[in-house]
Amino acid sequence: MKCPQCRKEAVIILYGDLDIVGAENAYGREFVGGGCAVARGDPAWFCRKCRHQFGQLSEKNFEYAFAWVDTERKKGGEIE
Repeated sequence: MKCPQCRKEAVIILYGDLDIVGAENAYGREFVGGGCAVARGDPAWFCRKCRHQFGQLSEKNFEYAFAWVDTERKKGGEIE
């Protein structure tokens, strides 16, 4: 995905309590962490050159993140 501001290659933003090794295996080093909190409309892409965040999480990705938080709460896990 190209950044709409500087036209350089952007990387995906991954949300949640990341397993860094698992994420690196899935995405190489082509991702950035977006933190544990996730909301509709959060950016999906990050440009390392100009630091612009853009795009929106797809409904599928948002629902997955929301389901993960709900599962952790049911298990008694702490959600920050």
